[in-house]
Amino acid sequence: MSIVTKQIAMNAKENHRILIIEDEDYFRRFLVKLLSPYAKVIEANSKEQATKELKKDSFDAVIIDIDLQGKPSGFDILKMAKSLDIYSIMLTDNDSDEYIRKAYSLGCDQYLSKNQSEHVLDLLIRERLSVANQILSKYFFTSEYITYDQSLISEITSLKSRLSSDRSLLLLGPTGVGKTKLAEHIHKMMGGKKDNFISLNIAALPSDLIERELFGYQRGAFIGARSDKKGLMEMAQEGTLFLDEITSLPQALQKKLLKCLEEKIFYPLGAAKPKQIQFRLITSTGEDIYGLIESREFRADLFFRIAGIIVNIPALSKRKGDIVPLIKHFINQGVCQITISEKAMELLVNYSWPGNVRELQSVIQDLVSTVKCEATPRDLPHHIRLNSPPISKIEGEKFVSQVHLKFIGDYGYPKFIRKFEAEVGVALAKKFAGRSAEGAEYCKISKNYYYKIINWGKDMDRHIFSKNKLEV
Repeated sequence: MSIVTKQIAMNAKENHRILIIEDEDYFRRFLVKLLSPYAKVIEANSKEQATKELKKDSFDAVIIDIDLQGKPSGFDILKMAKSLDIYSIMLTDNDSDEYIRKAYSLGCDQYLSKNQSEHVLDLLIRERLSVANQILSKYFFTSEYITYDQSLISEITSLKSRLSSDRSLLLLGPTGVGKTKLAEHIHKMMGGKKDNFISLNIAALPSDLIERELFGYQRGAFIGARSDKKGLMEMAQEGTLFLDEITSLPQALQKKLLKCLEEKIFYPLGAAKPKQIQFRLITSTGEDIYGLIESREFRADLFFRIAGIIVNIPALSKRKGDIVPLIKHFINQGVCQITISEKAMELLVNYSWPGNVRELQSVIQDLVSTVKCEATPRDLPHHIRLNSPPISKIEGEKFVSQVHLKFIGDYGYPKFIRKFEAEVGVALAKKFAGRSAEGAEYCKISKNYYYKIINWGKDMDRHIFSKNKLEV
């Protein structure tokens, strides 16, 4: 910690109080010594003493050992602390799934093993004393967002110092990686309240409804506007406006949004007087936004306005270390608790997860609702059992068959490519019926190219053959 950071923390000592509940004398003294330069520290070694202190004084934070005198009394202390709205860290030797699930269900803010105690100080200062800018601990495990990916952890935790109220944030990542969840977490991390995080999925609405939802309107602004309606921009004042799938915004609205952001005002439909913009803007997309800028489907000037800071969220297939923690988290969210066999877990870890965290959550929720005790490979969806061979096996298989080579010899390579794309189009249209954005993301191509492939597949013979003869 820097000299400046330490000085700020020491100046805050008289204004901040921390309660430590720990029955091991040596470890409690260690924590007191660790934290006393930065806040006034009160000690308790039992549930009764902790209860007395909580009733007597107010605290900014509590550190609670779950097992006190051989009993999990720490959970009762946690209940009381959260009823008083006190920031609570559970510090224990027990990192079982049962303890973690119960602690988070009771509202704990951080759950740490005692061997992570060196990180406690940074956590407290960052969250409660508003001094440290980031925490680069080995684990980033909260009830809001789960990842063990160190590069992503670094990006997220550095935002507190980098993201000012007037600086926009753009989240990039494939569909299903949790961009909305992360946006909510960032909103809370920056001190936002639950009721002023306002979100809109642009891809889910037609353009006229997007405009009405975003800007609001006055009575008589259009046929059917019988009363005034606040837009999301107005509802997000002093908070966060999250625009999901920003690249789906029509060109006309891109221009209008850009003007609003530049001038920091907006006009509800039908209004003569503008309203001020006073919110933090977070946007996201799963599209190739750089490709869309190059093809002029998305405005470059709007991109520079919304991309004050860019956070790239890797696909789950590139964060293999997150799969098991996420599985445990989703199991703990369920009413019933199940275990997963070693073989089933291996299949889940090896699967490519094209739907990312959203797909994983859906699979685990289905298992929790259908499996009584232990999930085995036979309980997993067929496509996961089928599509989870080792990578080395896939790479070793031949892709081009003798049938393909014969077709090329008979009709030529260009017609082979067209036929291949057409058949792929049929398969994709069936797999992603009505979900073109998801289909394009799955193929890692632009939506324009995806539509082209789908259209080839709609009338395969007409595109490739004409009156039983190949087109020249």
